[in-house]
Amino acid sequence: MNNEDLREEILEETEKAQELPENEQTEENQTPPQVSCCGEEAEDAGSPEPISFNYSKSRFYKPLPKGVTEETYDEYLKIRSCGKILGISAIVIIAVVTAYSVVYGFIAGIFSAFNIDILKFLEDPAANTVTQIFFTIVMFTLPFVIAAWVNKYKLSDLVPLGKSREGTVLPYFLFGLGFCAFAQIAVSQAAVIFESMGFSYDLPESENPEGLFGFLLSVIATAVVPALMEEFGCRGIMFGIAEKKGGTTFALIVSSALFGLIHGNFVQIPFAFLVGLVLGVIRIKTGSLWVCILIHGVNNFVSIVMDYAFRGASDEIANMAYSIFLVLCMLASLLGVAIISKKKMDGEYDLIEAEDSEGNPHTVTLTQKLMWFFKSPAVLVAVILFVGEACLYFLV
Repeated sequence: MNNEDLREEILEETEKAQELPENEQTEENQTPPQVSCCGEEAEDAGSPEPISFNYSKSRFYKPLPKGVTEETYDEYLKIRSCGKILGISAIVIIAVVTAYSVVYGFIAGIFSAFNIDILKFLEDPAANTVTQIFFTIVMFTLPFVIAAWVNKYKLSDLVPLGKSREGTVLPYFLFGLGFCAFAQIAVSQAAVIFESMGFSYDLPESENPEGLFGFLLSVIATAVVPALMEEFGCRGIMFGIAEKKGGTTFALIVSSALFGLIHGNFVQIPFAFLVGLVLGVIRIKTGSLWVCILIHGVNNFVSIVMDYAFRGASDEIANMAYSIFLVLCMLASLLGVAIISKKKMDGEYDLIEAEDSEGNPHTVTLTQKLMWFFKSPAVLVAVILFVGEACLYFLV
């Protein structure tokens, strides 16, 4: 058989196989089954296996705020939460002051309708001093205690009332007292600076009550209660909440800024901010709030003693006595700095560095944290209210 005959025979057999029904095809004509690696027939060898994708669903359903990444989003929420807590607390403080003024005017209006001069009683120095005690307690405890309670913070975790670190009490007390004396000088000169610029910025001054009872009442109202309540609220709860949310350095700046704004006038705001920074550092270094309370109380106590001791004396004598006290405080501050430096060099105790309360490194810069905080709606409202209050003194 030649090649041409063989080719025609193969073509005929192929045509016959294609004409047969599928079930009648011989084993030779059937397509061999696909066998798996284990020797078993594959059920559907012709169709490809489905491809599976492993993916995790993102928790972000909308664009992130500007400057916030997925890695920093949790920290952003913590800082904004801190702004909400402390901002609302500050708003409550100014709301209490405003409510007092409204109630004061309302009561005076009612009694004046009956020809009763109740203002004579309300403006009495002793009555004013008692009112000052009451509002200091309410302003610096109620908002912050409620904020801690609502956010399920224990006061013992926020306010360090334990024993100070060994060797830190005396040097930091001397340093803090001297710095407060510097702040007193600065505050007394601030009004003079405003007047030289053509602005009248007179702060209201209340008269202290007379006698021994009046002196004791003034000490309680000016030295004891503010030292306890302001330090408890600002260097205690406020500082503690901010520290848990953003770290120690963040808490130091934020608590000092709000402490300055709470004073509500441009004479005291900048220097209260500086005093807040120093007292905050002392809180960090000593590990306790008691040294801050002692500095605050002694500084205010001396002011009361000076007022009563030189009442009726000439301004020259009073200014000379006060100047001597300020010089002594400045010398005490230098002595405190010298002791701190010596103890640090001798290695008796190390100056505690500011660390995050949880000990975890932060991925966000301090500047970014502060921007997030002060852009919080509650903080913005509080700042506007306090600055607005300070501006009112230009109109008095």
